[in-house]
Amino acid sequence: MTNSNTITTKLRAVLLLAILAIMQVQPVFASDKDSITLVNANWQTLYDEDGVQLKLANCHIFNAQQNIIVLTFNAREFSMQVGVSDTLIETSRMAESLNADFAINGSFFDFAGPALTFIKKHGRIHPSGVSPEQTSRNNWGLVVAGSNSRSVKIIPSAYGDMPEKSAAYDNVLASYPLLLKGRTICLDSCDYVPNKFNNRNPRSLVAIDSSGNVAFVTLDGRADGKAMGMTLYEECKMALWLGFTDALNLDGGGSTTLWARSLGIVNCPSDNKKFDHEGERKVSNILYIKRLFSRFSN
Repeated sequence: MTNSNTITTKLRAVLLLAILAIMQVQPVFASDKDSITLVNANWQTLYDEDGVQLKLANCHIFNAQQNIIVLTFNAREFSMQVGVSDTLIETSRMAESLNADFAINGSFFDFAGPALTFIKKHGRIHPSGVSPEQTSRNNWGLVVAGSNSRSVKIIPSAYGDMPEKSAAYDNVLASYPLLLKGRTICLDSCDYVPNKFNNRNPRSLVAIDSSGNVAFVTLDGRADGKAMGMTLYEECKMALWLGFTDALNLDGGGSTTLWARSLGIVNCPSDNKKFDHEGERKVSNILYIKRLFSRFSN
């Protein structure tokens, strides 16, 4: 190789590093302003009783309008479980049939019906489909709980070790990517590459804070000027700013739905291309919670 070729190669390497540095720094600069905007947003309380708090904020962060709903519950008072159906059904209808108190859409599925993820319900592994793309991903996570457990955990996983890692738990749902573990962003390099999945979309996630409280979170999208959705990296930053230590991305897009027994659909599902509560998509699995003890018990 000639000296000129060597210099050109080195120059290209330096320029590439500079571009990558700029790409990394820009979100950090944005985070100072956006984190303050998010925390100080006009959070509207939709529900606040019996160990559950449900809040909504519509604010401008990441250079776009965002509609964020956070349902936080005390895991000592609620049992988190997995709902699964062999035929597609709306999150709200599945939750009602299971006598749930609150629910969020779950992980990935085939539009023909079956789940495309690892599911364990009441101690039994549910037969699920899988695609080659999924088996190749390493940044999976498991959200796990016992049937009467007073704690919920998010565990890093790869597709092959899910039965082993879930052995001690009765209710398990696998999804990807793992967003946060111990306040560290866990995205794989492929999760930064622009594509249909990684670009701004409606998002759903389950998260845990340092006190062990659990949250179901939805980020609406596909509604110009009202809710644009987030990239995976933006989703991570938002979860950090809200005080979560661990977080796992669930199925998003038109599946994103958050339901409450007393309120119905509380976010704005996007499948009808309108910013209302009517665009709910049929799914194959959900996460839901039920109170462990009756509020009227002694």
